[in-house]
Amino acid sequence: MGQKNQKYNLEKLFAVIGYPIKQSLSPILHNWAFEQFDMPNVYMKWEIGPDKLGELMVAVHTLPVSGLSVTIPFKEKIIPFLDKLTEEAAAIGAVNHVFWKDGSLLGNNTDVHGFIEPIKHLKIDSALILGTGGVSLACIYGLIKLGINQIWVAGRNLDRLTYLKRKFSIQPILWDKRESVQAQLLVNCTPLGMVGHNLEISPFPKHYLKNFSYVYDVVYNPIHTTLIKESRELGLETISGIYMFIYQALYQFETWTNKKFDVKQAYNLLIPYLQ
Repeated sequence: MGQKNQKYNLEKLFAVIGYPIKQSLSPILHNWAFEQFDMPNVYMKWEIGPDKLGELMVAVHTLPVSGLSVTIPFKEKIIPFLDKLTEEAAAIGAVNHVFWKDGSLLGNNTDVHGFIEPIKHLKIDSALILGTGGVSLACIYGLIKLGINQIWVAGRNLDRLTYLKRKFSIQPILWDKRESVQAQLLVNCTPLGMVGHNLEISPFPKHYLKNFSYVYDVVYNPIHTTLIKESRELGLETISGIYMFIYQALYQFETWTNKKFDVKQAYNLLIPYLQ
């Protein structure tokens, strides 16, 4: 291919897949990180319809795609298209990170690491998780890894709640009853409050936020969601989803490149892109 040109000679191709993902900042973060280490790699954004996952995975097996980040709604749906799962991805039952190893396409879950990193220093013994999707699975698993065994999960789908109770021994609670829970930590794993998903709406009534000491919103755009704002008005300690986003990406980047980008620099990079 001739002499390498770091600006124009593509070495490896990566992408984030999901629907919708117009708001994703993953390409900005990963392409910046590649530049920090003079790696001529490219990270793209592929928005595909929910019924097109199979076609995409055929392409991933045949084209020079080195890795994927996976987001809504594919974190569970992608599993049948993979050769193997890491231990954590298998335990969680969801994948947000795909990479090649010894000719096999592996599914991994770095959401759990991203979720744990900002709260691992806190002393927490109970938590309420809002939502039952793929990111909720990683957060439940992360709380269990931290030794938190008193976990409530609130959702609208009774079958899904029953599944989570059987899988993780959580305490299920119907969405309309979520205000009745008192715990140290509240975690929002729904898209409510996200750019493009009812920006002004909070997934939890402000009056009942006093039932918690810490509020963690995994939504990272806007950086100050309605839930975060209302929690701060009540004097609660809050954790923005931007930290989970950066740390889950850091673990993906390290797996792909054996390098670690600077977390503080990554934070400063992303802030101008957030509402």
